Amino acid sequence: DRKSSVYGIYYEKPDAEPCAESEAAKAIAEDFMQRSGLSETFVLERVQAVRPVEDGTGSSKEITGYEFSYVPVYDGVKAQQYWTTSGSDTAQQKAAEKGLHEMPDYDAYLGPENMIVTVEDGRIVHLDWSNYVSRGERINENVKLLSFSEIEKAFKNAIFTGYFTDEGVDRTLIVTRVELNLMRMKRKDVKDAYYLVPVWDFLGYSPDWGDNEPARLNSAYVTINAVDGTRVNRTNGY
Repeated sequence: DRKSSVYGIYYEKPDAEPCAESEAAKAIAEDFMQRSGLSETFVLERVQAVRPVEDGTGSSKEITGYEFSYVPVYDGVKAQQYWTTSGSDTAQQKAAEKGLHEMPDYDAYLGPENMIVTVEDGRIVHLDWSNYVSRGERINENVKLLSFSEIEKAFKNAIFTGYFTDEGVDRTLIVTRVELNLMRMKRKDVKDAYYLVPVWDFLGYSPDWGDNEPARLNSAYVTINAVDGTRVNRTNGY
């Protein structure tokens, strides 16, 4: 019986203060995650306000509930659901092999796994577990990561390869966050199978292109494989 809703970001900035209503709704969502046993494998990532749709007028200013988005966590490390806007070294190599300037998406990618719990009027009204993943065995207990100075060099190279390619043109990129996360990477020659690989996500925005920080909260300008330093694309999984 849930009405159609549109979702506006409740926390537009990381330091936004929650209100009493959102905290009460959060307690309900967290209780569900705890009782269902999902709190051991998911962590709360984002809170959004729910606003009803008014005919012909768009969304109402009145907040009727809250949507809580949870992402998977592995040994305390989040499998973050950022989208990467840059290309990947793998795709570039495949394009060169085919004589193309750039490689189109060569395989459908399973979207990021997440759990959404929506609370309205003091009760849970909607659950959405998207892209469920069956967890497999651990292949490597202690993967050696590149030093951050090596990652920084890879990032700068990726920026000038994927974005700022016009010589003599001044461009500005403001990096707001750099995070070590986990990314699902496709396994070669194995359908619907993935590795969880540590990656560095560089988040930010370019005012030259009309970007702003809130619009880029869930997008990484560049994602770098923390093991080998290659540029990877979260959207396509390679």
